[in-house]
Amino acid sequence: MKPSAKVYAITGLVALTIAALLWAMPRQPLSSRERAVGEANNQSDTLALALEMINGENPMEGIMLLRTLVEKDSTNIEAHMYLGLFSIQSSQLDKARERFDTVLRLDPGNHEALWQLGQLNFGEQRFEEAANNFRQLTKSAHEDEYANAWFFLGRSLEFMGDTKAALECYKTFQPLNEDTAVANKLEEFIFELEKKLNE
Repeated sequence: MKPSAKVYAITGLVALTIAALLWAMPRQPLSSRERAVGEANNQSDTLALALEMINGENPMEGIMLLRTLVEKDSTNIEAHMYLGLFSIQSSQLDKARERFDTVLRLDPGNHEALWQLGQLNFGEQRFEEAANNFRQLTKSAHEDEYANAWFFLGRSLEFMGDTKAALECYKTFQPLNEDTAVANKLEEFIFELEKKLNE
C-alpha cells in the first residue's frame, strides 16, 4: 500500500521543521586554532600560520596548532622540530628531547635534530651521548653548516678523558673556525692537551 499524499506532506513538514531548528540553534564559536586549521589549505600553510601566531600575540594558540598538526600527522618532522625548539625556550628539556628523538626516528640523519640533541646532552653532561650526536654530524653534515660540531665533539671527548681524540677534533676545527675569540680559546685548549700528552 502506497503512502498517501498526506503522509508525504507531514514527513516533508517534519523535515523542514528539524532543518529550521538546527539552523536557528546557537552556534558554538570556533577557537582560533580550529579556524586556523579550517583556513589553512595544507600542512605547510598550517605550520606557517602556527609560527605566525607564536611570533605574534597568540603564542600558546600557535603551540596548540603545532600540537594539532602532529596529532593529525605524527610524521610531521617540521612540527616536531619546532615543538622541540619551543620546549627548550620554556625550559621543558625532557619534552624537547622527546621531540628531537621523534625526529631522528622519522629521519635518522636529520642534522638539526642531531645538533639540538647534542647540545642538550652536552649541557646535561651526558658526554658520551653528546659525542655520538656530534660525531654523526661531522660524518654527514656539510662542514660549513655544522663546523662547531667538531669543537663540541672535542669538548665531549676531553671530558670523557680521551685527550688524543679531543686534540684531533680541535685541530680539525681550527681551519673551519672564523671567530677570533674562539680561535684564541682553541689555541689554549690545544696547548693544554699537547702539554698533557707530552708529560
